[in-house]
Amino acid sequence: ILTASSSSGDGFDVMLCDLHLPDGDGTQLAVKLRTLQPRAKAFALTGSADDEVRRRTAAAGFAMHLLKPISMLQLQQALQTANQ
Repeated sequence: ILTASSSSGDGFDVMLCDLHLPDGDGTQLAVKLRTLQPRAKAFALTGSADDEVRRRTAAAGFAMHLLKPISMLQLQQALQTANQ
């Protein structure tokens, strides 16, 4: 993702990121990606509604904390809310 974004010049507007990645942490990835696209909206996707996890996602700059499983309607509503 980092290479594609920096080489294409187009960047990205939205990032949907699971917090538990096989090779890292989604909050760390969000922080790195926000340096490339500071205006992009980042959405945390997780199965955890724990307050500590919510604090971590907010501190990492996620616009919203979305709980799995998520429907397409819920995702559309989150995108609309973030763009208001």
